[in-house]
Amino acid sequence: MPISSWILRLLDELPGETRETLLKDNDLEGAEALEEIMAFLADHLSQEEFTEVMHACSCSYPAEKVARAREAYLRNGSVTEAMDELRDQFMNALSVGMQLDGEIIRGILDSSWGLPGTLSGNTITVTKIPRSGNLRKYFLENEPDQRRKLYCHCAQVSGALSQDLPVPERFCECGAGFYRHIWEGILGRPVRVEIVETLAAGGHRCTFAIHLSDEGK
Repeated sequence: MPISSWILRLLDELPGETRETLLKDNDLEGAEALEEIMAFLADHLSQEEFTEVMHACSCSYPAEKVARAREAYLRNGSVTEAMDELRDQFMNALSVGMQLDGEIIRGILDSSWGLPGTLSGNTITVTKIPRSGNLRKYFLENEPDQRRKLYCHCAQVSGALSQDLPVPERFCECGAGFYRHIWEGILGRPVRVEIVETLAAGGHRCTFAIHLSDEGK
């Protein structure tokens, strides 16, 4: 089994000696390797180093879409205007990109899921939608455990869940990095992303709180 693209990104982010030790002492193939890799990183990196590495390994939202949201923000220094732009992008992705029918789109919106999130004070709370290729199956499925297996976008997590393997909670710092890069790109300043709920922690969805570092609404 080939090494996954996520593990290849991880290897690129690690210091040389740590990378070589990971390659030498650990099996990096298969869903069962995830817990072993997270334990290795916890032993060899500080908390801050671990967070930075995991955030750097996250999937990336298209840079041109972040740039459009930043343009919206810069017009009036308004976070809500940036969120409106992200909402337009999200709705276009659902209706045009994924070609979802109205019932599924309503289910997503009624659940307050999706990229724009909701703003309260200086914090944006966002809940990921189920994996796009599984959306129809997800809404037709009534069994909670089966829904969890259909939910996650991450191949590492979905692979582990499909085999009823544990997923280390700290792995979801990778998902936090996805939102960190979006909002730091929009605002041009640091933000802090807090993990609120994840499948790895036994939840049924993945929710993150993005704490903005300065004023602006």
